[in-house]
Amino acid sequence: MPNYHPHTSVTFGGVLNLAAAEHEIWQCGIRVMKPGNPGAPLDDHDAYLTSIAAPLATWFGDAGNPTFPPSASLNWIKANPIGTDGTYSDPATHLHDYSAAQLGGGAADTAMPDILCIALSWQTRKAIRHHSYATHGRIYPPNYGRLTQSGTMRAAPGFPGLWATKGAALLTILAGTTVPAIPVIASGHGGEYEHITGCRVGDVYDVQRRRKSAVPEVYSAVPFSSG
Repeated sequence: MPNYHPHTSVTFGGVLNLAAAEHEIWQCGIRVMKPGNPGAPLDDHDAYLTSIAAPLATWFGDAGNPTFPPSASLNWIKANPIGTDGTYSDPATHLHDYSAAQLGGGAADTAMPDILCIALSWQTRKAIRHHSYATHGRIYPPNYGRLTQSGTMRAAPGFPGLWATKGAALLTILAGTTVPAIPVIASGHGGEYEHITGCRVGDVYDVQRRRKSAVPEVYSAVPFSSG
């Protein structure tokens, strides 16, 4: 059975590739705690959502490099307390729905399948070792609109560093203003958690297969006879 230290789960998401007839969806999640030792869930989740909604939309729709493709949208944010069993500890769901979806701020250069992305990985002060917990995490944002290096699965030169900066900017937003929060990695092993201390980004595209569920497959068949 999971054993978490109580905290708040922040998730946000929307639609992938609005130009497609069948829309896939995307979602990213980061855990936060209110300041203190030990940390705890936020006191006012609705006020927290109100405080980060506009900055998060600006972050997603920013037209400066790196950018999200305009075919992806940010539609909602949630912030909900998590208990020791890893489930919501409040029967009410705390949700901010954007009245108008925020589109990515990039140029119309959707050059890659929307199940591919460059992952943003979170670092902590703890070294990643075998049998260590709450050391690292990652999210898979919908940043599929950029070209790779020709003929490879690697991102174009310079973009990993730009995405690392973009990831750090996201952490700054999630740290809140009027309702302060600390982004953390939380483990369900024994309640371990660590503050996130940075973002690092590799240059190889990842695949999110769970984002390949809405598009029905169309088959082509050719008969064959051995006679």
